Amino acid sequence: MNLERERRLLRLVEEALAWPPETRDARLRTDLAHDPSFLEEVRAMLTAAESVDESLPTQMPLGTAFDESPPPERLGPYRIVELLGQGGMGRVFRAERADGVFEQTIAIKLMRRTRLPQAVAGQFARERQILARLRHPNIAQLFDGGVTPEGLSYFVMELVEGRPISQYAVEERLTVRELLMVFR
Repeated sequence: MNLERERRLLRLVEEALAWPPETRDARLRTDLAHDPSFLEEVRAMLTAAESVDESLPTQMPLGTAFDESPPPERLGPYRIVELLGQGGMGRVFRAERADGVFEQTIAIKLMRRTRLPQAVAGQFARERQILARLRHPNIAQLFDGGVTPEGLSYFVMELVEGRPISQYAVEERLTVRELLMVFR
């Protein structure tokens, strides 16, 4: 799809989402009668937009406090090696299989301690469930999950080696166009 067509598609989908749902399809059929393939693209994007689960917030609930306590040395058969990154709900660590069964390096996302553990645990569980359903070569695969003795949820996933995208963009001096291509 060319860039201008994609812009037109996004603009029309945004407009159509504001129309009354009961009149939306009839209006699109009328407006796009001359371009049936574009009509199908718009319908597909509207279906995707309407099926988005907005129950996974991108911000922590009010009243949460960041936990900077050290992680446990081990989670199940894994030994925590180092902190890789952190976000609102948790921290991600490099870990190694430490039970001698086989060698494996993985990533573990560990939920933060918080004053609202039920709310955060619910969000964390939804994230874990979404990740469990995703199958794509560019998305880290979920291997396992559990709860620590302290009640903190965690999940074990494929470790993807590489630079953070923000670091890559700076180091490679990407132009705005190149950044948009990476994003796309």
